[in-house]
Amino acid sequence: MSDLEMEQVRIQLSEKKEVVDALRNRKQMRRDKEGEYFPVVFNSQEVRFRSGEPKVFGGSVARCLLRSNYIILGDDLTGEMTHVLEPVDSYSLNDLVGNQKCDYCEKLFETPKRLAAHMAAEHSAELGVNADPPESNKPYDKPLAITPPAKSVETAASA
Repeated sequence: MSDLEMEQVRIQLSEKKEVVDALRNRKQMRRDKEGEYFPVVFNSQEVRFRSGEPKVFGGSVARCLLRSNYIILGDDLTGEMTHVLEPVDSYSLNDLVGNQKCDYCEKLFETPKRLAAHMAAEHSAELGVNADPPESNKPYDKPLAITPPAKSVETAASA
């Protein structure tokens, strides 16, 4: 299984009027009950791009989509090649996590997991959470009583 790709890119259909008109003239724009869209097939799945509706993809998928979608404006021999899809912006998922700050003591933590552990250990009273639940609520802490199967009467008599 592949890892989560940290770079994310937002892509949308080109807003240039000549690009959209060329797609309509070549009958590459489709229509459904939600309106007009430009279909792109990637990894055997159709992605529908509509005007003004950006979609977010992982960096490698976005590069493939941008690389493979061109249209020729004007004459087929001398016309200008231009992108059908355009990148809007890109960001990293690491940027979204950043430093996490405790609301009670203003300490900074590197990860949300460390912030959660700090909140549970230090501020459980303010949060209204019992930090140490009673033992009866922890069945996983109790040892399992494993008893060997009882010998049947026939096995005991033959032995």
